[in-house]
Amino acid sequence: MRVHSAALVFLAFGSAHALRALPRGLPRLGSPLLASQLAGPADEVEVPKPAESANEPSMGQIIRFSLPTLGIYLCNPLLSLIDTAFVGNFAKSPNELAALGPATAICDQLSSVFFFLAVATTNILARAIANKDEKEIVRGPVHGLYIGAGLGVVFSVLLQLFAPAAIRAFVGADAPAQLIAEGVSYVRIRALAIPCALATLVAQAGCLGGKDSISALKACGLASVINAIGDLILVWGLDKGVAGAAIATAVSQVVAAYFMTRALFVNVLRYALLAKTGNGWGGCRGGQGKSWR
Repeated sequence: MRVHSAALVFLAFGSAHALRALPRGLPRLGSPLLASQLAGPADEVEVPKPAESANEPSMGQIIRFSLPTLGIYLCNPLLSLIDTAFVGNFAKSPNELAALGPATAICDQLSSVFFFLAVATTNILARAIANKDEKEIVRGPVHGLYIGAGLGVVFSVLLQLFAPAAIRAFVGADAPAQLIAEGVSYVRIRALAIPCALATLVAQAGCLGGKDSISALKACGLASVINAIGDLILVWGLDKGVAGAAIATAVSQVVAAYFMTRALFVNVLRYALLAKTGNGWGGCRGGQGKSWR
């Protein structure tokens, strides 16, 4: 009980600290393209061909950028898989392993529900970087973090209140009482880190908008290692079962949120400085090292 209380206090303070770290395409008049469209048959207007960009991305660059983005989609399922592996091997009751099925499904599906935040953040930041709008470069990701953290707090409270009903909806009202109790415990503990999980989602998307796909992979790897170590200590060493697995996962999400928000602000400040000074545009920290524009 002391371990649970200390871990929950750590999660509360860790979450607060991590979150605190928180018609152009139309041709213009006088353009060669518009002149060619308005010219009659007798007029001869030469439209200059656009020069090929020397920085056009190669297939290798695209692959090196896109493969690390798998970290965004694999992070939460991988954390749940690690929990399942440890609980399945070291739990005393089969009800503990059975409880992880609905509990992890409830927690992991939140990422899919809020994926619109990632899409919007990537689009806003990439467009701001392309337009060299230093205010929007900073404002877009910051607003995304605030929205993600705010929605995370709301859904965290809702899960605290309705976790028993959600678990019963998955397993049925006649399921064993221990199974329901273990599932509710797991959901409520992981719900404390939902604001950090959504902040991580927004920060990963923002880094992608700045051509930094490596940070997402690093965050996934870091969270997985911390989760595995936490499960080893709490589930195997201290025999805390499902609750211990939930604590380890929540702690790993808090650490990943801090890492990702820090990486996001490094990239955002770098591009804002480049937009202000008008210097050359290279790849961002952790990215490919070359401009694709």
